[in-house]
Amino acid sequence: MPATLSTFGRLVSTIVPRAGGAALFDRQGRVLWAAGGTVPEEMRALVADLLASADTGGPSYTLRCVLKSAASYAFVMRTGDGELAGALAFAIGGPFRRDELLLPGALEQRLAPLLAAGARAVADPVERVLAELAMGARADAAVVCVPRQRLFRCHSAVGSRLPRLGSLRRIASGELAWRAESGGEALRVNRARLDPDDDPFRFISMPLRSGARVFGVLVLFAHASRAGFEPADSELAARSATQLAALLAPDAGGASYFSSRRLINSTDTDTPQVA
Repeated sequence: MPATLSTFGRLVSTIVPRAGGAALFDRQGRVLWAAGGTVPEEMRALVADLLASADTGGPSYTLRCVLKSAASYAFVMRTGDGELAGALAFAIGGPFRRDELLLPGALEQRLAPLLAAGARAVADPVERVLAELAMGARADAAVVCVPRQRLFRCHSAVGSRLPRLGSLRRIASGELAWRAESGGEALRVNRARLDPDDDPFRFISMPLRSGARVFGVLVLFAHASRAGFEPADSELAARSATQLAALLAPDAGGASYFSSRRLINSTDTDTPQVA
């Protein structure tokens, strides 16, 4: 079975330890997956130029560098029969001297097995919904929890200012999941704390429904230093909850999803309180 895009993307850092902000693109230059859910515009432009050139026989990699800032790399991904499938891009942070730059040709050789695997990688639909929601609402994290299936998925944005994602996991799998099952109401809270000494945060929670039954919860988190969530963010979360419910409800596509994915199970037993 092909690897998921997230599994593939995380392997980049094992091959190039200094790589950051890895992103995968389809052959049209659309983002399929990004480490943290956001992709700088300059990286999008770099990939768009590379794909346009590669489609007409151009080079298979490119590099743009600001010596005092970062070097951005992009590499073409092709299928086994040579068809253009997309691109992998990432950045290596500076500052560094020009003679310290990793040459893209050497990196391409090192990444060759991964680039071949990337052309066959598939998007995990749950992961993609969470990434798009976090990016659209400018949130620090998006979490989905289905307690009876012991499913927990978290997409954390690059530069997240939430210091205790493990505790946020317990909120989603505990109190908010219980609240969704018992009340079935959506919540938008612009100031909450786990403990008196913790930084405050904001959250939106949306129940996942199958008919009249609530079977899970979607939660969007942001540090209190970010702008407060707006009604438009709640509407976006509601649409995402509908998408996730269609994927995860046992009487919809959920049974096949759960049987084909390795689930992340929580062993936490305590449930923090939201003030």
